[in-house]
Amino acid sequence: MASILSPILSALSWLLCLPWKLVHLASGFLHALKKNLSDPYFVDFHSELNATSGEHHQSQTEWINMGYWKETNDFPTACKALALKLVQVAQCKSDGIVLDVGHGCGDSLLLHLEHPSIPRPKRLVGITSQIQHYRRALERTSVRNPGDSVDMCLTHGDAVYRGDTPSHPLDAKTYEGAYTTILALDCAYHFRSRRLFLEQSFKCLAIGGNIALGDICFAPGSLSLTTRFMIALMGSMPSENVMTTEEYVAMLRGIGYVDVKLENITQDVFPGFVTFLKGRGLAFGILASHFERLVSRGMLFVIVSASKP
Repeated sequence: MASILSPILSALSWLLCLPWKLVHLASGFLHALKKNLSDPYFVDFHSELNATSGEHHQSQTEWINMGYWKETNDFPTACKALALKLVQVAQCKSDGIVLDVGHGCGDSLLLHLEHPSIPRPKRLVGITSQIQHYRRALERTSVRNPGDSVDMCLTHGDAVYRGDTPSHPLDAKTYEGAYTTILALDCAYHFRSRRLFLEQSFKCLAIGGNIALGDICFAPGSLSLTTRFMIALMGSMPSENVMTTEEYVAMLRGIGYVDVKLENITQDVFPGFVTFLKGRGLAFGILASHFERLVSRGMLFVIVSASKP
């Protein structure tokens, strides 16, 4: 009996610990079994995720973030609202140079090219570690409006510069002081490490430039051994990125950033996101339950912004 239960319990444990940014691997795997496909990034994944609840039609959006659900219960609308909030906090400048890190399939990039409330940059730079996302973003941003003069440059690579990615946007030898704005929407808690990313970003920001992140941290006093163990089981948040709001702000100031602000928007992110996941099937529902447990233990979603003096 034990030999039969062991693989089942292992599989359940893996699903319970699955992080949001890797949930498409599980969903893709189940879908692949159903369709006899070998690629977990199946072609209609983003269409299904961005479809209106209960519908599975071709979607015009391919968002992958947790969303800002204050005035909506629609996933693409919530994702767009979170991206717009981040851009607003970052105070993007007209004719600026913007770096969008972890841009997914390109929806956040398209906002800079199309949305009427966002000042048009002179140059828009992006980087993502997922090759499928890079290719899709490249394809979608190549269809431009006539007369669009925004210079685009997308790169496939790790968010942190390690000397092995040609034209990496955080290579200080090439891009020191280059960017007026750096954005990281719902991704920096995955980086190895967030501190190294922020240090490199500081060097590459222009004087007076801004950085803004939609990120995860924890309430002061919430990081018990049990909570840290639960976070470690997720597998996608390196231990050095697990910190409280106070530690996050102190880290930014220690690097040299000024005008550091941290806004806790947890109640406008996680409840709506969890409700959405619970309506998307078993794997997503298990993930939602795991998120609920971590939120009850002090996990927060925050908007963080800072400037280079």
